[in-house]
Amino acid sequence: MTLLRFVAAALAAIALLCLARVGPGWLCAGLSIGLAVLAVKINGHTLTRFDMFVQSWLAAHRSRGRQVDANAVFSYLGQPIHFAVVVVFCGTLLALQARSAVRGALVVAVVGTGVVVEQALKAAISRTAEPLAQYSHAFPSGHVTVWAAFLGMVAVCLGAGRSPATRAALAISVLTGVLVVGFLALYSGAHIGTDILGGVILGGVLVALGAAILRASPPRVRLARAADMAAAVSAHTTPMRTEDILYGRGY
Repeated sequence: MTLLRFVAAALAAIALLCLARVGPGWLCAGLSIGLAVLAVKINGHTLTRFDMFVQSWLAAHRSRGRQVDANAVFSYLGQPIHFAVVVVFCGTLLALQARSAVRGALVVAVVGTGVVVEQALKAAISRTAEPLAQYSHAFPSGHVTVWAAFLGMVAVCLGAGRSPATRAALAISVLTGVLVVGFLALYSGAHIGTDILGGVILGGVLVALGAAILRASPPRVRLARAADMAAAVSAHTTPMRTEDILYGRGY
């Protein structure tokens, strides 16, 4: 386990140094190892104490009325139909903005992969610590995973080729959205701390993978503007003049 932690930290450090080209791939690998370590140690003493501390703090600070409201909002955000409509709609807008279906399809594919992976992890990982038995198959949080993947991929697509300030603003927006969803999951009682942490890491893995695929895809060719095309057609359809025929100018 110590070796796995070291490898994960090393891959994350390499990703920070190589973000110009291969960073997303290294980051995906590092986060994947971090997620694996978290899953293996989910029933360990340290993570169990962390979850119990978070639960105790929330129990002392939450109110019944606000918990009901948080649960209603959290449930609405997780409605499959609502979320699918938002994902497809935003993916379509990104495809139109980029004049290519690749980005829209990539957003939908990454989010769909997130749904499949988090369900598989929930089925495979069981939390056996007695105080947290009711959260036996709740790792990782599906809401946090899919929203992190969705918001992250939208930011990656919108930030491609933009200034560092624009990309930083997009990153802050994504982080804020994911934190809101994670807080609702905790406050409503639907998940505990490690579930949220696992969802954030898994969402990061998916976004890094999507970013790596987007960078590896061939650059799109911009279509010529209608005015330029009209000018080109006009230049080739201008009637020949007598002097052009006599002196061979232009032909």
